Amino acid sequence: MRLLTIQNNRLKFILLVTLFSILINPIVISSNPIVNAQNSELDTTPPLVKITNPSPCLRPIHHVGELVFEGTASDESGIRGIRGFIHTLPFNNEFQELKSATPINPDDWSKWSIEITIPDEQEYRFLVEITDSIGNENWAEVRINSPFTNIEDDNLAIEQNKTRIAFVDPTFTNGAYNEDSFYFFYTKYKETSPMQEVTTDVNLLTGEVSFNPDTKFFMPLFEIVQEFSPDSYVSIIGDDEIHNGQIFQKNGTNSYQALFLLHDEYVTPESYDNLQKFVKNGGVLVLLDSNIFYAEVLFNEKDCTVTLVKGHDWEFDGQIAKMSVSERYAEENTMWMGSNFIINDIKDKVIFENNPFNYTHFEENHLTNTNAEVLIDYKAKFAQEIDNKEKNPLLVEGLFKNEITYTDQGMTVATYELQSGQGKVIMIGLYGQKLANNPEFQTVFEKIILPRALSQNYKLIDNGKEFEIFWKMQKGNVTNIELEKETKSLVIEIDTNDKGEPILDKNSLLITIPKNLIDAPTSTNLVDFKVYVDENQVKYFQTADDIERSIEIPLKNDSRKIIISGTVVLNAAVDTGQDNEGGCLIATATFDSELAPQVQQLRELRDNTILSTQSGVAFMSGFNQLYYSISPPIADFERENPIFKETVKLAITPMLTSLSILNYVDIDSEQEMLGYGIGIILMNVGMYFIAPGLIISRLTKSDHLIQSKKNNLEDSCL
Repeated sequence: MRLLTIQNNRLKFILLVTLFSILINPIVISSNPIVNAQNSELDTTPPLVKITNPSPCLRPIHHVGELVFEGTASDESGIRGIRGFIHTLPFNNEFQELKSATPINPDDWSKWSIEITIPDEQEYRFLVEITDSIGNENWAEVRINSPFTNIEDDNLAIEQNKTRIAFVDPTFTNGAYNEDSFYFFYTKYKETSPMQEVTTDVNLLTGEVSFNPDTKFFMPLFEIVQEFSPDSYVSIIGDDEIHNGQIFQKNGTNSYQALFLLHDEYVTPESYDNLQKFVKNGGVLVLLDSNIFYAEVLFNEKDCTVTLVKGHDWEFDGQIAKMSVSERYAEENTMWMGSNFIINDIKDKVIFENNPFNYTHFEENHLTNTNAEVLIDYKAKFAQEIDNKEKNPLLVEGLFKNEITYTDQGMTVATYELQSGQGKVIMIGLYGQKLANNPEFQTVFEKIILPRALSQNYKLIDNGKEFEIFWKMQKGNVTNIELEKETKSLVIEIDTNDKGEPILDKNSLLITIPKNLIDAPTSTNLVDFKVYVDENQVKYFQTADDIERSIEIPLKNDSRKIIISGTVVLNAAVDTGQDNEGGCLIATATFDSELAPQVQQLRELRDNTILSTQSGVAFMSGFNQLYYSISPPIADFERENPIFKETVKLAITPMLTSLSILNYVDIDSEQEMLGYGIGIILMNVGMYFIAPGLIISRLTKSDHLIQSKKNNLEDSCL
């Protein structure tokens, strides 16, 4: 997990602070007695220090000028001194305002105070350092001018009827990951038997909560959302606000349009129920990280702590801990959130055959709700050893190794959307913190995810089937969308300037088009649409997932009509078979991978050539009905029988060679498609039936001739 990183960063920071302390300001020594050398060797317990005002457990304050920090402290050996200082965030290796604390009485450090000047409205971190008489140290902190929700902005949003969007900092999960907390307990008692009751070290199952977001994990995405929705209030809130129901208005309706969740591994029952209610009410929940809603905790607002209740293989009643379930809300997560956490080690070998972000395995969720719409299937394959001792008696540990194979193990790792209640859940499925600075992911996040989460939609009905098209304009509205099948075009009518509102210097339309409505595939993942704005052809930006293409079209202030011209029109009346995992089941089994050149050749031939004409679409519709009725058992038998697989490979190679001819010809009409198609079919009939028949017939005649000559020779000898 993140434990090692947290410890390393903290160690570096403490070393910098210690060096700064030595150079700038001497320790203030109290009149507590100095302990002897023998006790100093035995006492390694750090002193206790806590900031009570301003409370770290309350919403961070906004303040400029003098601010008095107060707190408590204790240590059996006596306290040598307490001091505090501030620095800006992000940390720039510079400290400000290092000052010694003042005890409540000269010899009484049970309460202390420090007055610090907050220079401006930047975000600052206040740290207090305590040192006991032996030299043991400890720390506490609180942040000032944090980018958490500003209540005045929230009220203003309601007054101005503007939408509100929030990123949710996983404050409860951060408490569980604190040093000397949950994960120290998990590690120490990992060998515990299922029925064993643990009563020691249970204090480790309580962690202190700090409401100070570490924005580096999500700030790039936060800024993209701000730019995407400039008329919305985008803020940062904490788990406690979800817990307390502050995402709702007094009448029970949602206060936010969308919530973006990070690594919310630990959640209270109140938070969990409120998030379900938020989605049921019509809210959009975007889950940027996997391993979410995995364990239940109790939030103690008075002590500012979270305590494990159930999950992560344990349950705790406040006194006794014992082994329990891994995922606390497993069934509930499937029903409304759509997926579950994959329990494996981050060191396990996992490959992603569809990997547009060059992602490497860390933590992932797998899809468990069949109603979800898959946007990107990463085609995850998990390493598995095959025990071949029965087939290979020479397989001995240390001398030979078991074969490693990669299979999906029945799990789909995907970015998906799931309709839930009146709202929706969009799950990335990967560990998003590893992708926040990835340019490819940022593009998909902005052009695919955000339109689904924050944009308007238009529902186009064709042949009784509904197609959902998402769109966004800086200014104006989409008033009508129609499909023209004859010209293979999408006609979009827009109104770019509402009356009484200012005209923008630049405007554009970002629109997502389902691939099963209109498409223009090429040999790459890009498309070759022709886009016209008021009859003038324009350039556009594009990106895509597995089921739709997003294109951004520049507009003028007086633009009225957009035509997007493709090469393929598909609708509910035509089944192309593309929902069968991309087709090519036999070829995939034969050549061991969907990424094999031979499989890619078949897929590109289907998408780019055959489906470019109506006759090709009709052919594929009939072909797929036959192909997908016989190909699954053949593909399965290939995987089980290597000899059969090699036979199939030998058999289909001539067909693949003949089909490659279509890659070198231009097919611009139905007649050309029929001509080349019939020609290829006749060529294969000749190769697979007529040629073998002629050879067999020739061999048979030769055999008869040899036998006849042999008989004549025997007769002459007699």
